[in-house]
Amino acid sequence: MTKRIALITGGMGGIGTAICKSLASAGHTVVTTYSKPGKEQAWLADMYGLGFNDVHAYQCDVTDTSACRH
Repeated sequence: MTKRIALITGGMGGIGTAICKSLASAGHTVVTTYSKPGKEQAWLADMYGLGFNDVHAYQCDVTDTSACRH
């Protein structure tokens, strides 16, 4: 089985977090973006505390094209 990676924009909000949990529970690597630093460490700690260890967060404002280039 190939492991899949799910990119969730807005994954730290209420619905986004539920989507991240669902996908992580299904065995996917979950990546979410955030535009304003401040709550990502607490969000990640909560996710890790729930056993979702393959969850990642990256700062990126998806409304800014130049911010999405790497």
